[in-house]
Amino acid sequence: KQWYQRRVRGNAGVESVVVDDVHGLVWGKLIINAAINPLTALFRVRNGLLLKSLHMKETMKKVVDEAIAVAIAKNIKPLFTTSGSVYKGSPSEIALEHVFQVCRNTEGNINSMLMDVMRKEQTEIDVINGIIVREGEKLAVPVQTNKTLVELVKATQEMYNSQSQLVSSRLFDIV
Repeated sequence: KQWYQRRVRGNAGVESVVVDDVHGLVWGKLIINAAINPLTALFRVRNGLLLKSLHMKETMKKVVDEAIAVAIAKNIKPLFTTSGSVYKGSPSEIALEHVFQVCRNTEGNINSMLMDVMRKEQTEIDVINGIIVREGEKLAVPVQTNKTLVELVKATQEMYNSQSQLVSSRLFDIV
């Protein structure tokens, strides 16, 4: 299905994007958030720092690959609106480049999931990576990396009340 974008300005001067495939746009945003937010929350880092680690980039690639496989199984073509960027390659490669571009564009950001963890509040993990897991399992698409991230973020949330029992890094100064 062909899709198009045109930019319009509302009365408030807010730039809007009109597309004929809202599911593709939603899945594009979902994939970006699924690849970035849980990792920043688990490691307590800003978005841009994810690109400094080969292991983080590999984990983001696995999240993206699984999410793209689920989208394809649902007959959805994820759309990305990262301005000024045109990428070529497989759907997973294109999605991953958009994820990396968002990390670069928002390098200093503390995203909402990281903020939730810092405030010891419930995160939106169930409506980001959790959706990928539920849809993947319904469609028999492997989603182990996303499932692991859901479990780790939920475990982090369970530990909120146990923070005083955490081992201090100062303990290792004694040894």
